[in-house]
Amino acid sequence: MRFLLLGEDPESLSILVARILECDFDIEVVKEFVQRRDSVEQHNLRYYGFTLHKVSHQLTIDEKVLDISTVEAKLLQVFMEFPERCLSRQMLSDELYGPGYHIEQRVVDVNVNRLRKRLGPVYKKWLVTEHGRGYKLVKTTE
Repeated sequence: MRFLLLGEDPESLSILVARILECDFDIEVVKEFVQRRDSVEQHNLRYYGFTLHKVSHQLTIDEKVLDISTVEAKLLQVFMEFPERCLSRQMLSDELYGPGYHIEQRVVDVNVNRLRKRLGPVYKKWLVTEHGRGYKLVKTTE
C-alpha cells in the first residue's frame, strides 16, 4: 500500500496485483483508494512541468505552487486541454466568457499577457503568439 500512498505508479497491472496479494490487503480498501485517486486525477491537468488543479485553480510548476486568478486558470486549462494547437482569440473568448458573450479581442490579449507574467521568464515563452491566428501552448527549448 505504501507505493500507492506515495503516488508511485506500478509498471503494469500484474505488478500491482502481485503486490496486493503479497501484502494481504483488504481488496475493498484498495478499490476505494484507487477510486479516490482516480477522482483526484480527473481534476488535474498536466503538461510537462505544469500541473493545474481544475477545481481549486492551483498551478504547480516544477513542484512550486503559483497563485493565479480564476481567469488565468481557465485560460491555461484551455491551452492544456488543446496543447500545441493554435486557438483563436474568439475560441479563447468563448471558453472564458461563454459563446455569444461579446468582449473586445484585446481582453484575451491582456489575459494571455498576465498569464505569461505569472509563468515567469522561462515558461512564458511556451505561450506562443501566431500573428493573425491566435495563441498556442508549446514546450520550447529556448
